[in-house]
Amino acid sequence: MGDQRKKGHKYTRIEALLEPLHRNSKLYLNTAEKDNPHMKRLEEQFLAFAPGSRAHDDAPDAVEGAIWIINNKETVKKSGTITIIKRRPSSKHF
Repeated sequence: MGDQRKKGHKYTRIEALLEPLHRNSKLYLNTAEKDNPHMKRLEEQFLAFAPGSRAHDDAPDAVEGAIWIINNKETVKKSGTITIIKRRPSSKHF
């Protein structure tokens, strides 16, 4: 299912959500998948991601969308083997 939300400028939206996670070492990727061609493509797209770039940016966009969904789920939802749980903000955690 596609992302149906109203979205702002792609670069700004992705940078605003993912950069603080990366800066605070809270953006995790599965190191066991580091040799997977899809993971290599993800890395290439993140490295090429810049304002005004004409490089492919579907992977960073997908990561932003996934994190947005996780952060905005109201209840626990099971979809196949994926469980998404909303985290409640606290003063101790980002």
